[in-house]
Amino acid sequence: MLRLPANANDLGKKVKQFYFQTRPITSDMLPELMDVLSDNEYVMATVTAAELVAKFQPKVKHYCYYFTHDGRWGNLKRLLNMYHLPGVCHGDDVFYMFNSALNATLPGDADEVWVRQAFVRMWSNFAHRGDPTPDEGELAEGLVRWEPVEPCAGKSYFKLRCLQIDRSLKMVANPFLKRSTFWRELFRTYGYGSRKLPE
Repeated sequence: MLRLPANANDLGKKVKQFYFQTRPITSDMLPELMDVLSDNEYVMATVTAAELVAKFQPKVKHYCYYFTHDGRWGNLKRLLNMYHLPGVCHGDDVFYMFNSALNATLPGDADEVWVRQAFVRMWSNFAHRGDPTPDEGELAEGLVRWEPVEPCAGKSYFKLRCLQIDRSLKMVANPFLKRSTFWRELFRTYGYGSRKLPE
C-alpha cells in the first residue's frame, strides 16, 4: 500500500489552489493541467539544473532556451490530438532541429524554416566554438546574442536568462518565475522525497 504523508491533502490543496483557484477541474482546464504537469516534469528540473550549475560551477558557461514557436512542425500536439491547445509540447523543438517524415513540406519563406535555420545555426556555433552566439554578420540576419546563464555563486537569488526561440528571437529572464517560486516553497515546506530544501 502506498503511504502518503499526513500533510499530503494540504499539499494537494495548495497545488489545486495555485493552478485552478476555486474552480472545479474539468476538461476546459487542460491548459492549467498542462502547466501543472509541465512544471512538475520539466520546468522545475530545468530551472533547478541551471541554478545548480550557476551556483556550484560558476566558471562553466551554459546556455538555456525556451522554445515557444507554436508552428506547423509542432507534430507532437497533432499526434496527441491536442493541436487546439496553445503552446508547444515537450520535444517539439526536435522537429525544428532535425528533418522528419512528419514535418509538412513548407515553402522556403515559412516561419518554421526561418526558426529551424536560426536554431540550427546557433547549435552549430555552439558545437564549433563553444558559444552559440552568431558572428556580427549573422546578427544582421535576425539572430541575437545568446547570453549564458549568469553565475550565482554566493548569491541568494538566481536569475535564469534564456533565449526565447520563436519567429523572433530574444533574451528573457525568469520566464517561469511565479511558478518556480511556488514549487520551491513547496519543496522547502514539504520536502522533495525524503529531503527538505535548506532555508
